[in-house]
Amino acid sequence: MRKKRNYYLFAFSVLLLLLYPSFAHADVGVPMIFLTLPAMIIALIPIIIIEAFIFTKMLKVDFKTAYLPSTVANAVSTIIGIPLSWALMLAFEILFDGGKAYGLLTIGKKVIAVTLQSAWLVPYEGDLWWMAPIAAAVGLIPSYFISVFIENWIVKTYFKDKDKKDIKKAVIKANLVTYGILLLVCAGILAYQFAVHKK
Repeated sequence: MRKKRNYYLFAFSVLLLLLYPSFAHADVGVPMIFLTLPAMIIALIPIIIIEAFIFTKMLKVDFKTAYLPSTVANAVSTIIGIPLSWALMLAFEILFDGGKAYGLLTIGKKVIAVTLQSAWLVPYEGDLWWMAPIAAAVGLIPSYFISVFIENWIVKTYFKDKDKKDIKKAVIKANLVTYGILLLVCAGILAYQFAVHKK
């Protein structure tokens, strides 16, 4: 019972940070990994179930057989893939401009702030409400490709009797579905933020 209560408390805390990212920032900005990794951990169980279901359809196996590969693959891609993706994006951000603040006066500068600087958001306190959901969505793009690579490698070890091309297709489709859902979640949070800030 206590574990379940702690899980809900953790989930609520992460949701609060996603909806109100200004709570997470100091003068150093917002490292998005502290928002996205906990959120991905919370989403892990439904993602595992969805991808296992897709494996059953595409690889012609029962759910029980598909569940373990989906669990292991998604756990590894979350624990290793998400931080790796963020680290690569952060390295690019540092090489690109060293975290320089360009401001948000033009559309071009706003685009830079939530794309090229999406790994570690510059602390524009009054604008983090819309920046964080977009930056999270941008971060899903490299995470998707890394997840496909990791999960394909792991799932192949469980289905040695299946064609490798079929496995890759199943992994790609499974990740397209789950990452598509995650993008919709980001869009939903962004829409909520706009609705709140229009009041």
